[in-house]
Amino acid sequence: MKYLCFILAISFLLSFLPFTCLAQDVGNSLVTDNVIASPEIPPLLVQSNPRIMIITIEYADGIEQPASITQSRTEEKFIANDFPLVDKSQMEMIKEKDAVLSFSDPNKAAALGRNYGADIVVVVEAKSDLVDTTQPYGVSVFAYESNAVGKAIKVDTAEVITSHSSDAVERGGGRIPTANKACESAVLTLADMLINDINESIKSEGYEETAVQIVLANADYAKVKALVKALDEQRSIKAVDERSLELNVAIIDVELLGNADSLAELLITMQNGPVLRVTGKTQNRIDAEFVE
Repeated sequence: MKYLCFILAISFLLSFLPFTCLAQDVGNSLVTDNVIASPEIPPLLVQSNPRIMIITIEYADGIEQPASITQSRTEEKFIANDFPLVDKSQMEMIKEKDAVLSFSDPNKAAALGRNYGADIVVVVEAKSDLVDTTQPYGVSVFAYESNAVGKAIKVDTAEVITSHSSDAVERGGGRIPTANKACESAVLTLADMLINDINESIKSEGYEETAVQIVLANADYAKVKALVKALDEQRSIKAVDERSLELNVAIIDVELLGNADSLAELLITMQNGPVLRVTGKTQNRIDAEFVE
């Protein structure tokens, strides 16, 4: 009798299993159908800020200051605005002569930037000079006036993106601390102006990865190889693929941080490659020819 009751109980429980499994299968089917039916969401383009190299020169009363507050404050401003910087240990290798030449010569600045893997070089020169000394209540108070001048230079083309200057006056009880404070005030204002213009440049040029095809007339093997090598050396170029070379027409696929406009500008201003003439341009294609 006990055995018969046990068999009846098991049969009763098993009678519910098909319905449970069916409900689960139907539920899974509905979930699967919902996933299939939902529209595919295209991936967003990830925008990247260009890598910045900061070169500074700082003087107090005409004497160069080795521990540059200009360098540290400018770096802090760019980092706070999510700009990647060239490694600081590499920057220590830059000599004073290189810094001075970089400030006066955009081509020199661009060459240094290429050597250290930067997209944009920011060059700042700051000077603080004593303009007044007073002794209220017998205590010396020094007044320093500072002038900071800065430029942002595109590494690929040596183009000056922006240039600004800023002035500040500070008073204090010590000469060097007051000179540093005046320099800091001028540099912080200058950095904000430079960053604002660089951000505007990024928006207008589109610093995001784009695929552009270059169709080149009057091409031969040597010219194409020279162009590919020159493009590979540019920080903004992520990949270069030689698609074909036939009947003196070459096709090259390029992936770059930028757009067709910035690539066209690079092709006609690039100093380390063959001379090109751009003859046509669309959003994803550039027509050009090698110049004899």
